[in-house]
Amino acid sequence: MKVRIGFVSNSSSSSFVVLGYAVPRDSVTKEEVALKLGMTTKEELDEEKYPEDYVDDLFYEEGAPWFADNTDYGAPKGSILIGIKLVDISSEDGILEQEIDFNSLLAEAEVLRTSLGLQAPLKLYTGTRMC
Repeated sequence: MKVRIGFVSNSSSSSFVVLGYAVPRDSVTKEEVALKLGMTTKEELDEEKYPEDYVDDLFYEEGAPWFADNTDYGAPKGSILIGIKLVDISSEDGILEQEIDFNSLLAEAEVLRTSLGLQAPLKLYTGTRMC
């Protein structure tokens, strides 16, 4: 039998490509984004009714915007990254073949910008995040 002494981690990471906006960390909260984009209502955010991670779970649903609020999840240092996920893969997965229409993508990014009142420039972000 082998015994490992030291740090052991079951964490994993994934690589991502996101078209989005990096905004100052204190400029918006995940709850505000969910409300402004119609992902939830004020009533649904009542802490007595819903679990603590309710809002976090909204951003894992198919088609939800990318929201990273710390560097472990892919946000640039001191910023929150809000955008459109193009690719998010773990080391075990490959990239699925896809065709992306840039006009539709830019229109979707514009909806995010106007709905959230974002002033940051639209950029393509790549990186690795902890899962």
